[in-house]
Amino acid sequence: MIGEKIIKLKRTESTNNYAVNLLGEQKPLEGTLVCSDYQSAGHGVDNNHWESEKGENVLVSIILYPDFLLPSKQFLLNKMVSLSILDYLKGKIQNNRLSIKWPNDIYVDELKIAGILINNTISGNTLEASVVGIGLNVNQELFVSEAPNPVSLKMLTNIEYSIPECITELCFCLENRYSQLKNNDGRIDTDYFNSLFRFGKFHNYKFRDEDIIGKIIGTNEFGKLILEKPTSEILECDFKEIVFLL
Repeated sequence: MIGEKIIKLKRTESTNNYAVNLLGEQKPLEGTLVCSDYQSAGHGVDNNHWESEKGENVLVSIILYPDFLLPSKQFLLNKMVSLSILDYLKGKIQNNRLSIKWPNDIYVDELKIAGILINNTISGNTLEASVVGIGLNVNQELFVSEAPNPVSLKMLTNIEYSIPECITELCFCLENRYSQLKNNDGRIDTDYFNSLFRFGKFHNYKFRDEDIIGKIIGTNEFGKLILEKPTSEILECDFKEIVFLL
């Protein structure tokens, strides 16, 4: 289903914006994928700029209708998509180097290789539609933005990849994990927690502008990050409250 229909663009401001506008005009087939060679205004969480050279990376947005999820459970989509990207990368990079940096990034060691941006449409108590945006660094080797730690598949493996083939393989992984999500498969939660960046180890963070030491012990049902301090105090952190000190 995912990727059965593909809308290919040479250039757009943002594949997510394009897909959101498409949803406003019609109801596309679930799994419709929008891809572009270049985004003039690609962005991530909190409108952070997403840097990508033309034709070098995977820039896609997928339209889903996860009405089987309550809006309060929408963070499960982040888990599902994050795991799908990890599944794809495991065939190319050693698994023990891969992790999910809460809430929206995929890391190789301490380097960012992919990001996720999900736009949800909620009506009453129904999660009507979701636009899942994925940026995956594939063949780009030079990054000139102020992003502190980007990396690409080619930089890691010295292999040039076919972007269409990457998208096809990624769609297969997304389809598999989306099926698990529909079936309320407990592996989504288990695999997610086992893949979290810095899970179970004490590290430095900034919480509400205060330097702290804590270890990640999970996320709550609403997607907040749960940290435990050395004093055993538990913190539940929203996205803008916590900074990972690398």
